Amino acid sequence: MTRHAFIVYKKELKDMLRDRRMLIAAFSFALLGPVFMGFIFMLTSDSDAEAQNARLAIANMDQAPGLVAFLEQQEIDVTAFKSSGVPEKLPEDTDAILILPDTYAEMLAAGRVIIGEIYVDESSKAKLNKGREIKSAVDEYAGYVAGMRLTIRGVPSAIVNPLVVRKFDLSKESFIEQTMTGSFLMLLIMAPFIGGLSVAVDTLAGERERHSMQPLLAQPVTPKDVILGKLMMVSSFSIAGTLLAMTTFLFAISLVPAGTLPLALHLNAVTVPLIVVQLVPFAILIAATQLFISIQVKSFKEGQSYISMFMMLPMFVAYLKIFGSSKLPEGAFFMPILSEMESLSSLIFSGEIDFAHMGTSLLVAVIGTAVLARFTAKKLESEVMLDAA
Repeated sequence: MTRHAFIVYKKELKDMLRDRRMLIAAFSFALLGPVFMGFIFMLTSDSDAEAQNARLAIANMDQAPGLVAFLEQQEIDVTAFKSSGVPEKLPEDTDAILILPDTYAEMLAAGRVIIGEIYVDESSKAKLNKGREIKSAVDEYAGYVAGMRLTIRGVPSAIVNPLVVRKFDLSKESFIEQTMTGSFLMLLIMAPFIGGLSVAVDTLAGERERHSMQPLLAQPVTPKDVILGKLMMVSSFSIAGTLLAMTTFLFAISLVPAGTLPLALHLNAVTVPLIVVQLVPFAILIAATQLFISIQVKSFKEGQSYISMFMMLPMFVAYLKIFGSSKLPEGAFFMPILSEMESLSSLIFSGEIDFAHMGTSLLVAVIGTAVLARFTAKKLESEVMLDAA
């Protein structure tokens, strides 16, 4: 870094730090985004409900001692319920209501079909799972009774149920885990985009619109040093926003009760520095890209429009990874942003170093930054930069 580039860097940094609106725009997402996600996680989590037994209230419970005993063996807490028509809502200490007919015992002894009614509340994930658990247990009891009847009559139960299938999940992570990991990674990836957005637009397109670019170019400093100084300034905001987002992300995660997350986070003295090593060059690459876009326009408003569209890229890639990763070719994960997400995912959620994707990400960041900075400096040498909007 030359002395002139450092002078431009200090000048640009001082100007941006004096603008409170720039600071708010640069760091509001990094401060509020992870905390908001952690707060939503705390509101939607129901770890206590997941840990306790499912609770079922049964109408005419005295008619079904066998069913009650079977459900209790399945670790389902059973209580009596006084039926008075269709219930409007479940009691607070109940996950489901099973209404049996008054003649349940007689119908069961006669071998007749019994129609019961189960009422559940699927307003949350925990309640949905409890309702499914209870329904599955009741269906299992019905199959058990049918098998006993066939055995008594000398008919093997295998005739009715010749195939028993056990399900095993071979996927590396469930869809819920993929969604959560994609959301976490998108938050970290978007931080440098938002951190350098306003300052990148203002430092080139804004100065060109305010006619303050001409005095700067009139100084004994080369366009290369000007761009290098401005790149360092935008990179400082991008890196600061990224590190701030990462810090608040760790703080928000620490507030989530243990056992609530359906995935493990490997954040330790080894992975955290590697995450920083991964994100810092990426933030500089994004800063160089934003500067390259900013120098192509003549006004702050126009530049903000183009860079705002550029910010949609990490969201698109994140959703592509969540919903379409199985359909993408293996080579696609070595593309920019996807390679960062793959490397960060391996570090954060597996605690392993993915050398292939990390190396690709760092190489692309270094080469991409150099190429974009070169083209941006070349554009600054043009006489059209003296024209304002």
